[in-house]
Amino acid sequence: MERNSLKKNLLDRPLPFHVILFAVFPVLFLYSFNIREMALGEIYFPLAVSVAGAFLLWAVLAIFLRGVRKAGLAATLFVILFFSYGHLYELLASRDLLVVRHSRLIAAVVLGWSYFVYLIRFARWEPRVLTRVLNIASAALVAVNAGNIAIYSFSRRLTAPDLVAGKELFVPEPDAVRDDLPDIYLIVLDEYAHPDTMARYYDHDCAPFIESLEARGFLVARQSRTLTPMTPQALAQVLNMRRLTPGWRWREDQGRFEERECIDFGPTTRPWSEEVFRLIADSAAAAFLTARGYRYVYFGSYVELGRWEDFMRKRADSYYNYYHADSGRRPVSEFQSVLWSSTMLGPAYFHLIGGRFESYYRQGALETLAHLKMMPSEEGPKFVFAHLMLPHSPFVFGPRGEFVGPGDHNNFSDPRFYLGQYIYVSDRIIELVDSLLRDSDPPPIVIIQSDHGLRCHWPGMDIGREEWKKILNAWYLPGPGREELSDAICPVDTFRFVFNHYFGLDYDLLGDD
Repeated sequence: MERNSLKKNLLDRPLPFHVILFAVFPVLFLYSFNIREMALGEIYFPLAVSVAGAFLLWAVLAIFLRGVRKAGLAATLFVILFFSYGHLYELLASRDLLVVRHSRLIAAVVLGWSYFVYLIRFARWEPRVLTRVLNIASAALVAVNAGNIAIYSFSRRLTAPDLVAGKELFVPEPDAVRDDLPDIYLIVLDEYAHPDTMARYYDHDCAPFIESLEARGFLVARQSRTLTPMTPQALAQVLNMRRLTPGWRWREDQGRFEERECIDFGPTTRPWSEEVFRLIADSAAAAFLTARGYRYVYFGSYVELGRWEDFMRKRADSYYNYYHADSGRRPVSEFQSVLWSSTMLGPAYFHLIGGRFESYYRQGALETLAHLKMMPSEEGPKFVFAHLMLPHSPFVFGPRGEFVGPGDHNNFSDPRFYLGQYIYVSDRIIELVDSLLRDSDPPPIVIIQSDHGLRCHWPGMDIGREEWKKILNAWYLPGPGREELSDAICPVDTFRFVFNHYFGLDYDLLGDD
């Protein structure tokens, strides 16, 4: 009898738990959509904030509206408006339907919601049926996304490859460990545009930078091109000395990059996948060098946190990441930035956290560069791999290291901000090169590469669709035989050339065909 009474009460007087579920849904949806690119732990804090905020709003409205179901209806409407605001604004702007200041549009949205609350406050209507419908709909939305996350997590545990470094590429065993081996530095600058791109689209002359490198003995492969605009895939190809993709192209009609089809190529790797993350950390190049007595030293960045971070910690002999929480500063989550900037907080989000945001990215970069300068003093031989998220956005450095206002951290519409960070990192690279060459004995091998050039997919960007293929590729090669380096050497051949030239191997160079 009591069970039937409880069941009847739940059906006739359902509780509006849709408030909580609609607060959970946007977080789960964004994570599910990007599940291959981030760790599950990134959703805990935004989930807690979203649920707590929705519950508090519901509780306050329940007092004002004198009913939990009406309050639930009003709270859910606000949650939907809050999380969909950024998409609504972009839709209106893209269709030229309405161009207003954020402050006015937010005020209009809140005013409309307040009028709705006023109406239901005095309406002689109890939304039992609508509450049940919303409960079912919100439960279904959450269940679908939670199910996707659970299935992916379970399948990843079952199918995660136990990669062995270099197993897909012949890596000969050393005859003997030599004591005259040079340190090897691979420094990857993320989204560093080719000098031709800077001249054409930014009216910037890179000749002083290139000439400074050449004056220090660098060879610059001016015709070097990459096959992928995807950072993990680019890094994994260089480190494993093999192609992981037949190439990419920009789809103008879809506004995105698309991998080219090639029947002869065979299976490709998803750029943002655990397989590629493992290949970055446990690579053929690292296996080759550590077998010859090299110490593997890695300098990471914020983009790897929750991705290939754990794999690299296990593989590298020394792991440094000045963006990690271990460095003493709280990371600014990329996931949270994307999530909150699409809500009503979006217009003020970077202003609200601007100081911490800018300090996080600036200090991480500065401390990484400072530590790299000190590496020659550490015992060798060592293979130093550094991935610098510069001049990639967010833009936090002006050309002389000035602070950049929060509203312009991702401003690609105004060329000053990418150009400023580009100039700044170029100057810092010359300083780093001077330290490495001056303090190293024997002279080191130093390779400075872009993972890809400047890409056209950024909002407000006006740039050629093929510019991403053009990269910086500069080499310092001590000893004779430097003239063998091709002006069009492909990044995938980086270590094939190094191992042939300095270790007497005979790898074929793959090129970009």
